[in-house]
Amino acid sequence: MAYDAADVMAEKAFSSKIERKNQELTDKVTKLVIKYVPAPVLACAKEYGDYLGSNNNAVVQKLTTDSDGHQHVYGYIPATTSIPVPYSCNYIKVDAKDFESVESVRNEQNNLIKERNDFRDKVFNALMQLRTVKKVEEEFPEAIEYLDIPVEKQLPSLMLNDIRTIVSAIK
Repeated sequence: MAYDAADVMAEKAFSSKIERKNQELTDKVTKLVIKYVPAPVLACAKEYGDYLGSNNNAVVQKLTTDSDGHQHVYGYIPATTSIPVPYSCNYIKVDAKDFESVESVRNEQNNLIKERNDFRDKVFNALMQLRTVKKVEEEFPEAIEYLDIPVEKQLPSLMLNDIRTIVSAIK
């Protein structure tokens, strides 16, 4: 119950930010596909997509050239859109500058996901430390609406005054 409440609170706090980063990443990768895949291939893939391989698991890879003129591929980012890829491989190669611009958005997205998870863990730990609905109501009332506690399942409050009266009568 506490974990579910914490998860819902984290999603509510971070989902729109993460979704915007997802869209930004999709847009950047799509622009790279348009930039690096020849226009006739894109047109053919659009018109005859059922006949051509396209892959939404393809990756964008950074292509660098060393001082000897040899090309090396470093790093990758999963494509967020279905792209036509060469039959022999599962990636398109992009230059370092373009790769880094996409990688920075992916890193921002990963940071938001980490923040969301950290927030969820903090809320969960707070709820577990408070332990009772009454303490949550007193110290963390913002969380009450996220706790799924049906009224008929809630335990009645202790009547400490009644108990103290009985205990004092025993003495």
